Amino acid sequence: MSATAALDLWRTPEARKGLGFSFMFFLLAVACFIVSELSSALVLQLNSFQLLYRSLCTASLHCMRTPSALVIPRALVRYPFGVGRADIVLQFAAATMLLFASLSVMVEAVHHLLEPHDTQPVLVEVICFTHFLAIVTYTLLCQRKATRTMMMNQSLWVFVLIECRAPLICFLSCSLVTVFDAARIDVACAFAFAVSCVVSSAKHAQFLVPALLLEAPVTDSAISDTCRQVALVRGVIRVRQLQLWLLRPDAAVGSVKLVVDPTADGTEITARVRKLVHRVAATVTVELERGGVSTHDPRTGSGIEAFPAPPIELRYSV
Repeated sequence: MSATAALDLWRTPEARKGLGFSFMFFLLAVACFIVSELSSALVLQLNSFQLLYRSLCTASLHCMRTPSALVIPRALVRYPFGVGRADIVLQFAAATMLLFASLSVMVEAVHHLLEPHDTQPVLVEVICFTHFLAIVTYTLLCQRKATRTMMMNQSLWVFVLIECRAPLICFLSCSLVTVFDAARIDVACAFAFAVSCVVSSAKHAQFLVPALLLEAPVTDSAISDTCRQVALVRGVIRVRQLQLWLLRPDAAVGSVKLVVDPTADGTEITARVRKLVHRVAATVTVELERGGVSTHDPRTGSGIEAFPAPPIELRYSV
């Protein structure tokens, strides 16, 4: 497509409608993000159900960050704008979202590089982003209109899968192009997207389960490692309040804040913290309420000190 033809397409009403769709849903995504952050801040000190609420808001945000792939499929746009104009609307809506896609993934990569405690490898994000750019480049260079539209739709689905943090399913959906023809590619990508949503929900659930087990009897069988870590602390120390929040909903990096009962014995706290540190196999930073910080290295077994009788705040990051 020449530059003149592309400029003419930008001036068409269909292109403006496509941009309007993308911009409208982008504003809706920003609104979801603001509501999520404000609501989580308001209910931060209320109860453990904040985790469920925050995770639902986060999941909604992940879906709304790719609105054109969810709300503007071919079947939805084809009838209001006609068969010929639907392709134009899809392409320009996709072009707008591709800009947000590139910015979003680059910000994620920078976050991985700048965050020292984030152990999630950057390589997965880089590979997904490179593969995503390859699809977009092929889409823009393709001369056949049908193939170009199909690949543009696929690139949107791929970005949805990347945002759901399911890179393996993302690659699987891309490989489905060689199995399914153009008529079935939307169905195949939709199936892969549904599976990735289940995977993403499972990632949220592994952090929700420990909080929901707080009022239940503590058992050390048939529960995840995260549950055992929480149960190990709660088994001896009388915990008044336990709050769990995530630096990133999909990352393996988390923080647990423990407000210990003032009557708890310092020796028991020290012993249980040492066991907890050995269980998670990571450096733990203990922040006392009245100042003072001590760190414990599980490889050397040193650094844990007896805690004073007043209430203390124990925070560790894995």
